[in-house]
Amino acid sequence: MTSGLIKRIAPAIVLGGVALAGVIGVDRFFQVRTPPVAQAPTPEQMTEPVSVPVTASGSVTSPEPMATAPTAVIESASASTMSAATSAPTASEVATAPKPVPTTAAPKPLPSPEANPDSSPCESAPVVSGPAVETRWGPVQVSGTFANGEICEVHAVVWPDSESKSVAINATAIPKLNARASADGVEFDNVSGATFTSDGYRSSLQQLLDSM
Repeated sequence: MTSGLIKRIAPAIVLGGVALAGVIGVDRFFQVRTPPVAQAPTPEQMTEPVSVPVTASGSVTSPEPMATAPTAVIESASASTMSAATSAPTASEVATAPKPVPTTAAPKPLPSPEANPDSSPCESAPVVSGPAVETRWGPVQVSGTFANGEICEVHAVVWPDSESKSVAINATAIPKLNARASADGVEFDNVSGATFTSDGYRSSLQQLLDSM
């Protein structure tokens, strides 16, 4: 009885094992394989001494020198420097360069003279002279300016000077006669000590006024 039971169960066990093996194989086939994660170096690895290559004879080999700049770059920089040096003007070229000619501003026209409305008529009055009048000690003649029938200024142009006494007297008398005649006309007072000169002065002035 036992052997018959075993014969019945054996095929089922075999089939179950095969099915289980197939499931495990498929699961492994579809399992996602993740790449290994790099681990950070440990403190011991970070403090490890750097190995220096040593030759067979025991000498330390020096590290390879750094690469130098390309020859084409150096030649390009040299060409640029030479071009900048040749383009700058030399001292002789600067000295011989033509200088700009300064332009001269045209002179401004002078303003035309205008009549001053406040100017006195006497400023533009002409000078006129009277006749020479003979006196005991010599001739006397006056000149003056007149405007609008009025006396602007009168002064003697000739007076007695033949003797030293006449010269001394008239040196003080003539300035006084000029001031009095300019202020009062022919109505001026004689200068004391110069009566003949005063009379001749008045006569010349009166004839000048009569002729105007």
